[in-house]
Amino acid sequence: MENENENEIEGLQSEDGNLENPTTQIPGEEPGSESETETETEQKPFINQEAVNKAIGRQNFKFQEEKRKRITAEQKLATLQQQAPVDTRPVIPDLPNTYDSDFEAKLLVRDTAIKEQATWDANQAAQQQQTQQAQQNSIVNQQETIRVKAEKFDQRADKLGLDKKKLDTDGNTVIAYGLTPEVADHLLTIEEGPLVVSYLAANLTELEALASLPPMAAAARLSSIIIPEAKKLKPAQSTAPNPPETLTGGNAPANQSKFLEGVVME
Repeated sequence: MENENENEIEGLQSEDGNLENPTTQIPGEEPGSESETETETEQKPFINQEAVNKAIGRQNFKFQEEKRKRITAEQKLATLQQQAPVDTRPVIPDLPNTYDSDFEAKLLVRDTAIKEQATWDANQAAQQQQTQQAQQNSIVNQQETIRVKAEKFDQRADKLGLDKKKLDTDGNTVIAYGLTPEVADHLLTIEEGPLVVSYLAANLTELEALASLPPMAAAARLSSIIIPEAKKLKPAQSTAPNPPETLTGGNAPANQSKFLEGVVME
């Protein structure tokens, strides 16, 4: 029996060609295609689509909530304007006829209308002045807010070790592509803002794509793709210790330790 089993195994080996190292090839697949596919997969950058979708969802919720609040405020304002009495300029009646029986009463009405019209004109002038002052204050506040944000942006750039002149040039390049005000303000406030500006100035295709996106989609692309790439531009920080300070002063006494030379004793 053992000899028959050995003969059957030898027969199978001769029919299969090589029983010890069998290979299975999928129909339609060329040899080596698996390794080539793996190489192509490794070359493609990994994008966490789930994280991108979550970021877009958060931005969409925030956008819709702000839109809802704005619509509610506009509706309330419209209702108040409809309910408010119409404030019109008082009309001064003509001078009454001296022969009218009620001349004195009409004259009194006319004098009262003259005073009311003068008061109305003064109130309108004051309101107009207040409105202009409020607009001016709003402009000043906006300019101050931008100045503070720009100052903090420069401080972050210095902390990152970026060249100020080059960053100014990169900033002009980014501005020229017309980013939305929301995206531009976002770049001024985030920690990686200076790095993102430098990255976008060096990658104009990415900058053009970002400028074409609405604020919500642009924010999602920044957080998921652009900021991680921009962080790679961060200069390496030196780990060398600071040079020792040179102590200066008068000559030390002969019996004084040499480690105290140059130290001024108060």
